Amino acid sequence: MILTLIGMSGAGKSFWAGKLAAYGFTCFPCDALLIARLRTICGYEATSLVEVGRWMGLPHEPGFRQREALYLRCEMDVLREVIARATLCADNRIPCVIDTGGSAIYAGTELFQHLRRFSTVVYLAIPAGIHQQMLATYLADPLPLIWNGLFRQEQNEDLHDTFKRCYSLLIGHRERLYERYSDVTLEYDYYRQPALMAESFIQHIRTAAEHTRTADRLDRGDFGVQIQ
Repeated sequence: MILTLIGMSGAGKSFWAGKLAAYGFTCFPCDALLIARLRTICGYEATSLVEVGRWMGLPHEPGFRQREALYLRCEMDVLREVIARATLCADNRIPCVIDTGGSAIYAGTELFQHLRRFSTVVYLAIPAGIHQQMLATYLADPLPLIWNGLFRQEQNEDLHDTFKRCYSLLIGHRERLYERYSDVTLEYDYYRQPALMAESFIQHIRTAAEHTRTADRLDRGDFGVQIQ
């Protein structure tokens, strides 16, 4: 089984990738690979996303858009490399999990169509009630965040109000993309259960994915394809 985990930073992708690695899955940690690539390209000696976030800064600060563009370019390069390696795992029936960065969703339709051909794309959703808490955490000690042009301060608008308004726009935009490109959506109350084990997590995804594939085939009128 090949799983691709998508969702906002802090959703729990790396936590579940670690649990699946302990269960026997090969893990491709995109954020760690991205940090290493940034060190090579710009010589910034970061060892964690917290340090990369301090380097990137906030969207109203000078030079942010240039650093944002470099970060996103590196993230897309890492994702393409990981997909190539994960495809080999799929060919050899080696279970693996791709732990994507939060902005992997900007890779586009073609890449995600390819991902869905050989992996199950799992979206770890976050409820609306936690969004403002996530914003407060970001402002206190920002992790790298791709705003993708959605941060624009209006005339006479307080900066904090700009962040609240634009963060809501960003979340809404991301959620639509996550839902569009995923095979399975896991709700926060499910995947955050303290006692949830990797085996149950995998089985839940497998069952949900098969239901999705069955529904897709019914929509197409394709009744003769056996689910693998």
